[in-house]
Amino acid sequence: MALLMALTDIKAQSIDFSKFPFIPRTPPMSLADLVWPEKAQPAAELKDHQMGLYVPTGAGPFPAVVLSPTCGGVGAHMKEWARFMLDAGYAVLILDHMTQRQAGNICGKRSDLHFWQGTKDAYAALDYLATVPSIDAKKVSLVGFSWGGAVAYFLASKSMASDSSMRSKSRLRYAATVGVYPVCHHWAWGSIPEIAFIRPDVDRPVLSLMAQLDHEEPTAHCEKMLQMLQSAGQPVQWQVYVDTTHAWDRPEVNGRRSKAPWMPNDGQFIYSEAMTRRSMADTLDFLKQHLK
Repeated sequence: MALLMALTDIKAQSIDFSKFPFIPRTPPMSLADLVWPEKAQPAAELKDHQMGLYVPTGAGPFPAVVLSPTCGGVGAHMKEWARFMLDAGYAVLILDHMTQRQAGNICGKRSDLHFWQGTKDAYAALDYLATVPSIDAKKVSLVGFSWGGAVAYFLASKSMASDSSMRSKSRLRYAATVGVYPVCHHWAWGSIPEIAFIRPDVDRPVLSLMAQLDHEEPTAHCEKMLQMLQSAGQPVQWQVYVDTTHAWDRPEVNGRRSKAPWMPNDGQFIYSEAMTRRSMADTLDFLKQHLK
């Protein structure tokens, strides 16, 4: 399937910060810290819908990928992504923000499990991985899906990394992050102001994999912000998959319609095995560039 590719080699210029909507002050972090897996398990023990750390065969330390879910929580598609990454030689931490907190599905809801809490969890995951001998803590990436994609953007922000309410206790950073049909921008919704999850101070490589027909996260506004960042020399890359919808890698939602509360119209999810494989391959190519 054809791709709309990002422009490259644009000369650096200043960023118009007014184009990036105001981001609210960091909200309270009221949730208990997550409990991490006691040990890494072999790839053959990979399970559905469960927080876990899995390692490929062979001798470590291994580069690692943290998988952060959609607002619906850990889904079966993440097992397929985990298996793909394990086969490629990466350890995988499936990061379940929801189950231990009995949060369930938080889509379209006001929840204490907000994007900032998700970012704090992701940095805590990095601290945890640094204690695991079989993991190379300097070669860790996060791949986030939809809701988790917003977390991927926050992790690429210099100011977010220095926020004492979220940052890694050991001051570690992710080597690179990937947003898969990511939440990059929210229009104002009730008392919640307009927010751009792509921040103007990106200082870590971030890849956005977006869908041309995404009714929950339309790409046009996101592309404009990414183009400004790339023009200023920021380490952003993106692809827009043509004739592809939000949640293209989730066969269980194929044909289902949904409407995001901040959007005027509903839309449909359509599963694509071809785009699932393509997005996995594009992610792997990106990781090979940045987790050397």
